[in-house]
Amino acid sequence: MKVLLIIVGAMGALLFARAVKFGPMESAPLHSIVAWAISIASLVSAVWLAKLKFPAWAAIFGAMAIALNVLAPLDMPANWFGPLNISCGVLCAACVVRNWE
Repeated sequence: MKVLLIIVGAMGALLFARAVKFGPMESAPLHSIVAWAISIASLVSAVWLAKLKFPAWAAIFGAMAIALNVLAPLDMPANWFGPLNISCGVLCAACVVRNWE
């Protein structure tokens, strides 16, 4: 469980850094790597939380995996990406704080 929470915490940190447009993460190759890492981490977290029998958290991370996916991105206004990243980062932080033992 601790490994999962570390992954979720790292994903939350990346989401917050993306929301504030942290300079080094805005470069072309690193931007796509971070986007893929967040997308994969949210999907893995959703599946892992479902296996651990945390259905609410699994549903939340499943929704994040859909909203943050790289293969078929949602068509939403550009000004929504900052608040979406912040809200997903807050949910990651809440999951870590709630489930850390």
